Amino acid sequence: MSALSDGRSIVRLRDAAIRYAEQEWAVFPCKQGQKVPATRHGCKDATTDLDQVRAWWDADEHNIGVATGKPSGIWVLDVDGTEGLDALLELGHGVPGTLTAYTPSGGMHLIFADPGGVGNTASSIARNVDSRGDGGYIVVAPSIHPNGGRYRWGAKQTPEPIPGWLIRDVRKPPAERKAVKVTDDATGYVGAALRAEVEAVVSAIEGTRNDTLNRAGWNLGTLVGANLMSREVAVQALTEAGQECGLPAREIAKTLDQALAAGEAHPRELAS
Repeated sequence: MSALSDGRSIVRLRDAAIRYAEQEWAVFPCKQGQKVPATRHGCKDATTDLDQVRAWWDADEHNIGVATGKPSGIWVLDVDGTEGLDALLELGHGVPGTLTAYTPSGGMHLIFADPGGVGNTASSIARNVDSRGDGGYIVVAPSIHPNGGRYRWGAKQTPEPIPGWLIRDVRKPPAERKAVKVTDDATGYVGAALRAEVEAVVSAIEGTRNDTLNRAGWNLGTLVGANLMSREVAVQALTEAGQECGLPAREIAKTLDQALAAGEAHPRELAS
């Protein structure tokens, strides 16, 4: 008797699908032992309606698909095998700690809280590293992979916010977003530092925006303290960046005043 036709596996898949729906993950059926959707509209049919979920899994031994992005409130980094893991590590940030699932093909899904408005990517972060957001989906435990193995969860964790370095890689500036002016006076290393801090603030997700602005102010303050950048340039650029990511004007002014002053007190040392 195959694993798919084992009576216990039917119960596990059905019960698991119900549990996912109960925790507000929108699920839909995939074909037995496959990653292919079993409904006409695929992940667009995903739902948390328990009656519909029971009907789907009472009818067949489906694998479990979870719609990523807004429907389930999750965003997933899909690391494909050892090649994907090596490429991820080469970025120099390690493996982010968050809810993690392991695929039978040797890969893993790093599951984060959905920041909103982020779609899917294919190897744009690194080779063999994809992402799943709005309009995407993943297959979850205890589903069965085409190679016969089962998807499984790692240690119990919760989806964490996406790290700043990662969100900057996947969230492309919308065409309609107002460009934050970076003065031509800041060139070379200083100009690159200014542009990087501006983009970090603009791309910051809710819950991290003030901290990101504070860190950017401190970093640029060290350049101001070393007379490598004028305070006015740093204030103007970071103020516009803070406004663009949605922070109130009063909060921006207060944060920058304190952060820049702190950075100026620790001027960047120049290489001799």
